[in-house]
Amino acid sequence: MAAGLFVLIYSFKCVMGKREGFIVGGDYVRNLTYFPWAGFLLFNGYDESYGCGSSILNQDILITAANCFTFNDFFEITATVGHKDKYQGYVYRVEAYKLHSEWDIFTMSHDIALCKLKKKLYLRHYVKRLILMVRPPKEKTAELVGWGAIEEIRFKDTKLIKTVYQKLWTREKCKEVLYELPEGTICGGEENGSDFPSSGDTGSGLVIRRLIIVGVYSYKDIRVSRSLGVYTNVSYFYDWIKRSSRQLKCD
Repeated sequence: MAAGLFVLIYSFKCVMGKREGFIVGGDYVRNLTYFPWAGFLLFNGYDESYGCGSSILNQDILITAANCFTFNDFFEITATVGHKDKYQGYVYRVEAYKLHSEWDIFTMSHDIALCKLKKKLYLRHYVKRLILMVRPPKEKTAELVGWGAIEEIRFKDTKLIKTVYQKLWTREKCKEVLYELPEGTICGGEENGSDFPSSGDTGSGLVIRRLIIVGVYSYKDIRVSRSLGVYTNVSYFYDWIKRSSRQLKCD
């Protein structure tokens, strides 16, 4: 959903070959009170800038994907919250970040990261935290929101946030389609669907009941499907998230 992210995805494709860390279709969000935990991360680089999605864990910490940090020629990261337009809203500087120590760009395993804000978020009507659970309720569908590309052929972007429903797959069923599924991941979407995450949605939160996070968008294997997404299972990394959040806040 961000034009600048074309650079990130283009580079990512060069490294990863057929894997893209890339909402096409879906719906524009009319009322952000349904998704007040959504945040847009802008990576300001020396040559180019690009964007990723994120979610508010608390007043200090946002959760996103590690692969957003793979090309680290950026000098500043900002987080925008509280508005449907990624160029408006409340802007906070990211003071520090932490990637999982076992993050691997070649296998896409442990694709999870946390950002610490320089100043605490002021929670309000359009800015709220979501819920992280060890054992979230079992649901058949979830929702993803993000500012990614809305058309993949020409990488057409939008400044407005969109949402898309994702059918949740069992890990066993997903492995029948995606043979190289990393540990600690879940699948969402349709094998041959028209609504799916795309460039710029990396790091966006996958939620159930519009307030419980179950996943972070990681990538898709375009050799198999453009509409079936792989998400980092946040429950699998619950202990790491809790421990790393404390470390970031204390540093």
